[in-house]
Amino acid sequence: MDSQEPSREWLQQFISAALRRNLCTRIGCTTCGAREFRSGLMARLGIPISEVMTDPLPPLGADHAQRLLNLMSELKPPEHAMNLYSEPMQLMIYDCRCALGGDRALPAMQDRLGQSWAGHVLRAMIADEEALMRARQAREEARVRGWEAHAATRTDPAVGERRLQRKRERRLAQERHLLRKKERDKLLWVHEFNDPGKGS
Repeated sequence: MDSQEPSREWLQQFISAALRRNLCTRIGCTTCGAREFRSGLMARLGIPISEVMTDPLPPLGADHAQRLLNLMSELKPPEHAMNLYSEPMQLMIYDCRCALGGDRALPAMQDRLGQSWAGHVLRAMIADEEALMRARQAREEARVRGWEAHAATRTDPAVGERRLQRKRERRLAQERHLLRKKERDKLLWVHEFNDPGKGS
């Protein structure tokens, strides 16, 4: 167990140093790809510098991903600012997930990380993804229901008849309005024509 302590301390210190230096640890960052953090992590995991210096950065290999998971399972949550530590943890979990086969790797990763701090972060990531998927499905179902309702109204004869009736009512209201306006204009013209003071 003593031989594993330095490993845990190394990764803990690496994350803390990255946060102090304000390194990007965002998953899928389109600006830098979290390159400085990820390349430093790969170098510390024993990936040759010649590979780490390539552009784009190579994906994490399966053996290095397994080693990183082992190290992460030993990490202890910080006493302060745990939310700051969540982003680098999520990035490392994401890279391990990609290296080990994507969604198929999740059950084995959950078993490996167990009730550790990293395991808690992984479960939170899965819950967030599931919530996003449910929201996306709900939006899609609402869109389909709206389209079906719209299509139904276009083919329903009763709806078409109501639409025509509303058009007729609007046209009649407009004709009544124009007729009243003509009568008002006529009365105004007669009034002005008959006013004896107008002509002088």
